Amino acid sequence: METDNHRYFFLDDVSVVDVSAPGTQLLDNPGFENSTTTANGWTLEAAGCCNSNAVQIITTGCHSGNNCVQYQCGPEVTYSFFGQDFAATIGNTYNISFYLKATGTGGQPTFCAVNIY
Repeated sequence: METDNHRYFFLDDVSVVDVSAPGTQLLDNPGFENSTTTANGWTLEAAGCCNSNAVQIITTGCHSGNNCVQYQCGPEVTYSFFGQDFAATIGNTYNISFYLKATGTGGQPTFCAVNIY
């Protein structure tokens, strides 16, 4: 993720589910409800001026539940990686979903890329 100094991402309701077992969530703390100040179960790898403050747990403006992540890291060409590992089986199909909202103003680029490794 990358934002400029006046933009924010709000992330909530992240989900990874094997379609052969649709009732089983493969992520820990997918809605950030088990978090108060840090995103428990999630890893933040920050670069440049981004630090552990790039990701904050907030309780307003969330898509569902009480908590979500507010992400802010900038200026341009400063980015961080936010995610977690989960067990997957080669050949299986997975449904991946999340709620992401960008807000704020500013002239610098803002982007979010989703990668599965």
